[in-house]
Amino acid sequence: MQRMWLLTYGIILTALSVCDVRTRKIPGIGIAAVYAISGAFIATNSQGGIDWWGLALSVMPGMLMMALSLVTEGKIGMGDGILTCGLGLGLGLEMTSYVIMGALVAASVTGMLMLALRKVSRSTKLPFVPFVTFGLGVMALVVGKG
Repeated sequence: MQRMWLLTYGIILTALSVCDVRTRKIPGIGIAAVYAISGAFIATNSQGGIDWWGLALSVMPGMLMMALSLVTEGKIGMGDGILTCGLGLGLGLEMTSYVIMGALVAASVTGMLMLALRKVSRSTKLPFVPFVTFGLGVMALVVGKG
């Protein structure tokens, strides 16, 4: 994946991170921007046709997050899953999985540290988009070296 696309996702996710931290909501216009960037990436990189099966698989991490949102009664935000589906369309299954794994590790470590320092309680909800942004940054650094 070209660095330009990763940078574009990074800029959008940074703006969405600020919104998520301040309001605990992800603006629809930001999610639409992620889908638009993914659509542009698909359109410009599908010379031999669109891999529909690959696209269906690429949204699976986000679909799983949306299912978990329903099962946990909103403890995982539905917007996080919808955003992850949009990222998946552009990044693909493998890279999206790496981004989300990085985000989950970062969120877990942050949560444990904040609990140990008594800054939060077990019922505190942390915004997830900043961790997704972190996961994207780490993945971009790893891809850039490869």
